[in-house]
Amino acid sequence: MRPSNNTRTSQAQIAEAWEKIKHGMDACFFERSMTRSAWMDLQTQVYNLAVDVSVNEPQGSSSRPLSSSRSKKEPCVNPRCAEVYEKVKKYLENYLQQLSEECKKHPEEDMLVFYKQKWESYIKAASTVDGLFEYVNRTYVQRQRDHNSSQGSFIVKELALVTWRDTLFMSLKERITTALFQLISKERNGEQINTQLVSHVLQSLVRLSIPNPWEVTRPIPPHVGSPSSFNSFQSPSPCHQINSTGNLNRGRRDMTSTQNSIFFYKENFEDEFITETEEFYRNESAQYLREHSFTDYMNKAESRFEEEKYRVSKYLHNETERRLIQSCEKVLIEAHIDRYYQEYTVLLRDHKTEDLSRVYSLCSRVKDSLEKLQEMFQEHVIAKGMEAMDRVLEEIDRSKAPHGKSELPKLFAEGIIGVHKQFVELIKNAFKDNAGFLTALDMANEQYINRNPVTVAQASQNQMPIAAGGQPRPGDPAKSCAELLALYVDSLLRVSARKADDNDLEDHLQDSMLIFKYITEKDVFARQFSRHLATRLVQGSSVSDDAEQSMIEKLKSSCGFEYTNKFQKMFTDVNLSKKLSEDFKKPPAELEFDFSIIVGTSASWPFNSVKGYILPKEVLDLMCKGEISANCFPRVYVFVATMYQMGVLLLFNKSPTLSVQHIVQESGIPNKESCVQVVQQLVKLKILSATGDEREDATEVSVSGSYHNKKVKVPIGMPLKAEQKHDRTHTDRQVEEDRKNVIQAAIVRIMKMRKRLNHNSLIQEAIDQVKFRFQPTIASIKKEIDALIEKEFLRRADDQRNVYEYVA
Repeated sequence: MRPSNNTRTSQAQIAEAWEKIKHGMDACFFERSMTRSAWMDLQTQVYNLAVDVSVNEPQGSSSRPLSSSRSKKEPCVNPRCAEVYEKVKKYLENYLQQLSEECKKHPEEDMLVFYKQKWESYIKAASTVDGLFEYVNRTYVQRQRDHNSSQGSFIVKELALVTWRDTLFMSLKERITTALFQLISKERNGEQINTQLVSHVLQSLVRLSIPNPWEVTRPIPPHVGSPSSFNSFQSPSPCHQINSTGNLNRGRRDMTSTQNSIFFYKENFEDEFITETEEFYRNESAQYLREHSFTDYMNKAESRFEEEKYRVSKYLHNETERRLIQSCEKVLIEAHIDRYYQEYTVLLRDHKTEDLSRVYSLCSRVKDSLEKLQEMFQEHVIAKGMEAMDRVLEEIDRSKAPHGKSELPKLFAEGIIGVHKQFVELIKNAFKDNAGFLTALDMANEQYINRNPVTVAQASQNQMPIAAGGQPRPGDPAKSCAELLALYVDSLLRVSARKADDNDLEDHLQDSMLIFKYITEKDVFARQFSRHLATRLVQGSSVSDDAEQSMIEKLKSSCGFEYTNKFQKMFTDVNLSKKLSEDFKKPPAELEFDFSIIVGTSASWPFNSVKGYILPKEVLDLMCKGEISANCFPRVYVFVATMYQMGVLLLFNKSPTLSVQHIVQESGIPNKESCVQVVQQLVKLKILSATGDEREDATEVSVSGSYHNKKVKVPIGMPLKAEQKHDRTHTDRQVEEDRKNVIQAAIVRIMKMRKRLNHNSLIQEAIDQVKFRFQPTIASIKKEIDALIEKEFLRRADDQRNVYEYVA
């Protein structure tokens, strides 16, 4: 059957109309001018062709109005729409195939310039043509999308981009990416390149990341270039503007920097670019390390990271930065991490702050590397602390002064403070006050401060027998540390010939609190500090009440009110006693000598009463220091002596020569060892002279006629070794008793709150509660649990023997 004449006429009309439309599209893509009326006629031709209306009807008789308002009921989608859509697609393919052939004629960089120019004009033309086929977009394409069809589901503007992607770019992909990599490599080697050219080409890849409409549902917006809104023919602005710097990360309207919106950019550029980057820096780092020092290498690595960040800001997509920096970290840092650790050890030893800061900055980019640096830092601090303590012992051994060992607490404290300040400054300048390094410093300080050559040596001298005839037990270095700190604080707060001003004293006290923070046996320090404080208050040798109160406040702030309660009560007793003494001296009482007395609360003061010693009538109190006049020398001296010294010296008023046995019997000193040590002290000071060994009963002791001193008032009071040994033993016993009470109180508090708790949980919570005062052992906690069970504060659960219950 032959087709009718009307059908042949219709086909001819369609061909004629398409030629007109094609001519209009040529004007857009080849940038030719067109009048407004010609543009309006083209839109009418597209509409009539799409709805299968006679394409020869005059413009005014078209069934489609030209106003912006639409009839509520659009005509049904005509099969002719699909034919129009396919013709547009074929046109774009033919145009881009010709353009692709032209691109291939240019060398790499010139090809990129040509590509950029054609791309910019193409996206403008595509946006304009999209307005020409607005009706096809709104009816046919939308219907295809509604049915999730993979055919004809791109609007014309998107179709233009997809066609560019599949027809032009994919045929030139290898040459384009190679040209881009060559330009970027030139820039990395220090050459100047056209960064805007690279940015525009990469921007086209981002624009070409068009998702499939059947995978992403979105409505089709009305086009700004509809006939009703056209005043004159001009290409509408593209939906993705290029800003003045050519940066991919600005000026977007309809594209987002998500993984899905740049998939084409990632697949066709970024993935291979990351691989090329790793290879480039792998080769460069290997060569650079062969020719330069590792310090220079770190400088180079830092500059490379900055360059890559700048590169992202200039022409790469911002989503590339994360992968790009990670690849650089992998090649420039992770691949050489062992070298970083080796260099770090050397830099710590040489204290190279700037280079250490660079190691920290680079290694902080790599997972878990900072933890390794912190471990090495902790070990280094411990080693330096041990070296400082070794130097303290060496200095004490070299000292030939009679009281050289009395400088040990000061040297001990100053050595620790010096090490701490050195590394605090290093952490601030090199490690940016990183919390991990501060924690490592704290752990190192706690470890070496409590156990070091100085504290171990002191502990070995403080061995005490377990019982009469028992084997000596080794001393605890941690306790020796607390004792040394207490002695250092005592030296700061005690009046001496050389004293710093108030500001320096406050600084020294603050430094002592720094050491106090790290000692584990804080209860031992409290006992020792209490004894020293009591001695200073009784003897009136405190540098000032304000300084004493300042130290007590610092301890209170660190450990709480209970820790310093007894210290404060001693001050209260002293103040009340001063008022009592003043009232006692008021008329009518008349005293022929200077008299003062301190009435202390026995529970607050650490002194022990001495039994079996009859005080000489000239001596008033055990803790007194008296002044005794000596008229038996070429000049008169006033000796400031202890009670025991006064008791021995007063015996020589009866006879100028006495045997040691007679002195021991007549002095009334409780034990012979203490009496002998008093005699030895006085002989050493050349106040007395002995005919032989002072430990022998038959040795004769007499007043030395050759004694001489520049001072008239001479302090001779020194603590006895026997007294010190007794005090230390008594303090240890008191500390142990106090610890028992603290542990029991903690256990009772825990169980009163918990009511029922298993053994391991109770042990752990007890440790957590008392560790701020001392480090309890598990055995000591178990012992106190048993004691509380005997006292019926706790009981074992009937159903579970390892569970305890509180007995109300």
